[in-house]
Formats: sequence, structure tokens, C-alpha cells
Amino acid sequence: MPSVNTTLSYTPGGADDPSNPFHYMPSMPPAVVSLILFIFLFIALTVWVISKRTWYMIALLVGCVMEIIGYGTRLPLISQPVGQIPLYACMHACLILAPVFNAAIEYVLFGRLVHALGDHYSLIKPKLVAWIFIICDAFSLLIQSSGAGLLTAAKNDLEKARTGENILLA
Repeated sequence: MPSVNTTLSYTPGGADDPSNPFHYMPSMPPAVVSLILFIFLFIALTVWVISKRTWYMIALLVGCVMEIIGYGTRLPLISQPVGQIPLYACMHACLILAPVFNAAIEYVLFGRLVHALGDHYSLIKPKLVAWIFIICDAFSLLIQSSGAGLLTAAKNDLEKARTGENILLA
């Protein structure tokens, strides 16, 4: 049998480049639209939180800022994703961790809604609902932060970056 010399071919910096952390080529328009929407949302929420004095909604503002940072750091990665592991780690961590803050507000609002409708309709006391979910979210945040830390510390080590990414997604 003749020996076949097979070489893998790929476009340097392209979607099939093994050092491309995205494993695809990200698109500019969705990133720009998302960034603009979150900036407008942040401005509107800031005005609303200050005018209504709903200080418990600050967690939602923190989540919004993290989304803005995430999509803002995604923009330079679109043109050159290869060799940008720290920037990719920042983007990935912000976009993965931001929903934790959004979920915390949902739990607080759910507890308030149950209390407003009647405590007797809930199996769990409304004051405990928010605390139970927030403690679970804090635990999840710690796990995700450790993955983000590992991803950030990976620098240009693709294997460590993938491990950190897997922890983030878990």
C-alpha cells in the first residue's frame, strides 16, 4: 500500500485555524447592534433606577455594564481573533457572567410578586425565595469566575483557554 502524506490545510486566522478561539468568524453587525442596544438599555435603566429610587435594581445595571464590556471587546476580535486570548477571555467572561446579575433581579422580583399576591400561595416564604436563588447564583458565579480566571491566565496557551472555557460553560 502506498503511503499517503496527508496535511491539514487551513486559512491562517480563519474559521478553520486551530488557534482561532471562536472556531468560526464572528460577524460585525450583530456585535454592533447588541452593543448599541445595551448602551441604550443601560442609559434608560440608570434614569429609571435613580428616578424611582429602586436601588435593588443596581444589579441589573452591573449586568448591563458587563454586556457592554463583552460586546465592546468583541469588536476588535472580529477582524483579528487569533492571538488575542486575553481579550477573548474578557469578552467571554463578561458575556457569560452578566446573566447572573440579571437572574438575581428576577428572583428578587419573584419574591416581591409572591408577597404581593399572598404568602399563602407559596411553598417557600417570599423572603427566602430571593435568598435561596441568590445563594445558588453566587455559587454559580464563583465557579464561572474560576473558569474566567483560568481563561484569562491562559495568555496564548490554547489548552488552558479551552479548559477555562469549559468551566465557564459548565
